[in-house]
Amino acid sequence: MIARVIVDPVMRAEAERLAHHLPILNDSITKGEGAAAGYVGELVFAALHGGDRVDSYDYDVVLGDGQTVDVKTKVTGVEPEYHYECSVSAANTFQGCDYYGFMRVDRALEVAWWLGGIYREDFYRRARYVPAGTREANGWVASGSCYSVSVDALYPIPRVNNLPGPKYTVN
Repeated sequence: MIARVIVDPVMRAEAERLAHHLPILNDSITKGEGAAAGYVGELVFAALHGGDRVDSYDYDVVLGDGQTVDVKTKVTGVEPEYHYECSVSAANTFQGCDYYGFMRVDRALEVAWWLGGIYREDFYRRARYVPAGTREANGWVASGSCYSVSVDALYPIPRVNNLPGPKYTVN
């Protein structure tokens, strides 16, 4: 299930405000250029799933049942497809979260796509190691070494379809 979400202007402004105050993180692949998109991903995820966004190295959202999610967001110029890759930097393998949630956000920060999630342990069992510089089937080139699974290997966190939140459509 890929859910397309129209990003509310208030949410976009909040993401830009948060990004403005964020220092460039160690091991940042985009050197801070993707911070606003990352915050859009976190805010949209929290709205869809009913969780609270938090500032933690290990995770970004705490769900109502206490489970933690590290939201991984990539900026995109195209609508994502099921064969696209969802990645976690090889430098971040020790983050203490329960789930990874994967988002894509367009460059204008106006549209986001919820791609799916996966338990952290399942991710590393299914993922393949991708060395820096590797070109994937969709043309994406890994700028840093990472672990990846395709979108079709993910699953929805079950509550997503039962919660109020941003307007979205499922492809």
